Amino acid sequence: MKLPEYTLTNQQQTAETHTIQINLQLAADLDFFDGHFAQLPIMPAVAQLYIVKKITERYLRVNGEFVGLRQLKFKSPIAPNSDTELYIQHHINKDQVEFKYMAAGQLKSKGVFVFKQGTQA
Repeated sequence: MKLPEYTLTNQQQTAETHTIQINLQLAADLDFFDGHFAQLPIMPAVAQLYIVKKITERYLRVNGEFVGLRQLKFKSPIAPNSDTELYIQHHINKDQVEFKYMAAGQLKSKGVFVFKQGTQA
């Protein structure tokens, strides 16, 4: 599945964390919106997780095997053509990656990817 167009708008790194901010261009013709739903398309939760995973793999050095998700909350649908920001923060010592999607100043979804320390991703 192809990622939507995006722009890396901010990146910061400390000894404990590596944080990135992405502006997503969620065009209505993206595969993510096919069939979910015909009258009112929204981005499925699995597509949101897929985008986080792919962007994390590209920009962050996460050591460890993926073992689960925590604190996963989908608060409000993400519509096509919405101005959407994705914030990802890697907690280096914990091997956790927190994410949140924001649009129009509103939290859309958030969660934490958990990795098993000491294994190769």
